Amino acid sequence: MFCAVLILKLIQSHRRKTWDHVTKHMDYSFDSKEAAMSWNAGKGRSEAAHSSLIFLQSYLTYIRLSKTVERNLLFIESLKENMNSPEVAVDGKKITKPQDLVRPYEIIIQNLNEMTQLPGLENDSNFLEETEASSLAYKAHRCFYIAEVYSAASKWVEAVALYGRAEEYIKRSLKNPALKEKKLIGQLKELSTKIEANKYNAYSLSILGTDNSSAQGDSASKNKKPLMERLDEYVEDPTLVSQQPHIAQFPPDFQPIPWPFFSICSIKSFISDDRTTKKGGGSPILKKVV
Repeated sequence: MFCAVLILKLIQSHRRKTWDHVTKHMDYSFDSKEAAMSWNAGKGRSEAAHSSLIFLQSYLTYIRLSKTVERNLLFIESLKENMNSPEVAVDGKKITKPQDLVRPYEIIIQNLNEMTQLPGLENDSNFLEETEASSLAYKAHRCFYIAEVYSAASKWVEAVALYGRAEEYIKRSLKNPALKEKKLIGQLKELSTKIEANKYNAYSLSILGTDNSSAQGDSASKNKKPLMERLDEYVEDPTLVSQQPHIAQFPPDFQPIPWPFFSICSIKSFISDDRTTKKGGGSPILKKVV
C-alpha cells in the first residue's frame, strides 16, 4: 500500500519540470526504490512477486534517472542565460564559462546509459534507439563545450579536432529516426551552425599562431640578450621601460687575470720567532713562508 501511494504521486506529477518538484519526486522515487529492494530481499516470496518487484524497481529507477536528466537540463538552461550576458556583469553575478557546462552534460549521458541497463528494458528496441540518439545529441553538446575550453586556452589543434568530433555526433544523431524530440533537433541544428563557424575560426588561428610563434621565438631569443650586446639591432623590448630593464648583465661574468696578482707565494714574508714559538722554549712552528 505504501509503494502504491508513492507510485501514484509520481505518476500524477511526472510532467512538472520545476526545480523543487523534480527534487521532491527524486526523493519519493528513492524511498520507493529502497522499499522495493527491502521487500525483494525478503524470504519466502513467490517467483511472480519477485518478478513484479524487479519491474517495480526498474520503473522507480527510471523515474529517478529521468528526473535527474530534467533537473540537469534546467540547470544548463540557467547557466546558458548567464553566459556572455552584459546584465550579468552589471549585477555582479558569476558569468558562465564553457567548462561549467561540461559536467551537467556528463551527468545526463551517464543517466541515459544507466536507463538502457535497467532490467526489463533490454528488449525494447525503440526505447534503446531513442535513448542512444539522445545520448549522441548530448555528447555533441559536451564535445562542443570542451572544444570551447581548448579554444579559450589557444590550443587550436585540439579545438579543431573536438569540433570535428562534435559534428560526427550531430550527424549520427540526426540520421537516427528514433530522435523525435523537436526541441533537441532544433538545438542540434543550431549547434551545427556554431560548430562550423568556430571550427574554421580555430583553424585559421592555428595557422596564424604557428607564424606568430616562430616570430615571437626569434624576438624572444633576441630579448634575452642585454641591451649592451645588441646595440646594432632594433627590437621592441617592453622590459626596457619597466622597473627592471635588461641593459647589462649584473653581476658581470668572471674573467681570468694574470697569475702574479694573487701569487703571494712568490712573496717572502718573515714572521717573528716570538709569535711562532711556544712559551717554554718550544721549537718554532713557522719561521718563513716561501
